[in-house]
Amino acid sequence: MRKTPWFSNDVLPVRVGVYEIDFWSGGPQYQFWDGSGWIFGNSSVDSTARKAVNANELGAHIYRTATQRWRGLKK
Repeated sequence: MRKTPWFSNDVLPVRVGVYEIDFWSGGPQYQFWDGSGWIFGNSSVDSTARKAVNANELGAHIYRTATQRWRGLKK
């Protein structure tokens, strides 16, 4: 999977979708950007996307900034 360069958390993504988040914890983590905020995620792209759909339906808390930095995933 190709990836974009890293962006700081003060730069917002342009597209809705799953992004890799750098928590400085070692392994990759992912969060979902819904166009206005970040929804919690986990270590799997597919699982993060599924959890984001459920979270939106439940009105889950949305973070306004990524925890550290983020980058996009290219197809």
